[in-house]
Amino acid sequence: MQRILCLHFSGSPNAIEGVRKIRAIQAAHPNAEIHVYSSIEFPDVFSLVVDRALIYFEKPKGISFDVVYDLSPDSTTFWTKLTIGSWPKPWTEMSSIDFIKEVPAFDLAAKGITGKYIVYALEGDLVTQVLDYPNMVRLMDKLDIPIVLIGNSWDENFGYRLNKIFPEKVHNLCKFYTHTEMAAIMRDAEFIISHDSPMLEIAQILGKKTFAIFGASTTQLPASDTLTILENKELGCRPCASKLLNYCPVDHFQCMKDIDLSPIIHASKTL
Repeated sequence: MQRILCLHFSGSPNAIEGVRKIRAIQAAHPNAEIHVYSSIEFPDVFSLVVDRALIYFEKPKGISFDVVYDLSPDSTTFWTKLTIGSWPKPWTEMSSIDFIKEVPAFDLAAKGITGKYIVYALEGDLVTQVLDYPNMVRLMDKLDIPIVLIGNSWDENFGYRLNKIFPEKVHNLCKFYTHTEMAAIMRDAEFIISHDSPMLEIAQILGKKTFAIFGASTTQLPASDTLTILENKELGCRPCASKLLNYCPVDHFQCMKDIDLSPIIHASKTL
């Protein structure tokens, strides 16, 4: 059997793009065994399309590969390319296959959630990519239907507090679910609220109406019928640095503090 190694050393917001590229490689090599060597912290994103046992976070040893494809050639260091054992070929083609159709159903009723609901995907790589907490509280207060919070263990800090403030309306499902399970939760939501994270790309692949909140970072994604970009365009300091930081370098964080969230509130009132 042919063995193919895929390199992915780009940041987590590009994880779903990597998944779509792996899908395209699978379509081009249907009988091959696909392995992934990655720096990303979310192996469950790649396990949507590759057996988890074939995902590595250190250079795979004792395995020979027939071909190596680089999914993020601009991010893979020369040293990694040199030591991998076979010079990688760049791969840019992305699959149009909707892998989310393979996601199993998620029983929200068992969590006490029935009827219509909104999903707020709290996840973000850095503090400066996540809405400030006072605005989170104000937003939860204004939304009129149940809100399901999803995210990782770090987001649990917000999820716990928001649930305590709004116990009847805000359901905290952070920390315990993989990206696959979170995708299943998102699939039946009325709409999605997201930061700059892999969850934004998953929401778009699902075709869900999404409100994407951008603070320190900016996006190349165009607004569309399913995507509304919320950002403070009045600031000359955005994006705040060539390499995003975990704090506001000018110490005001106005990109998130002064952001207009009224489109989300209006959308909830029309459901």
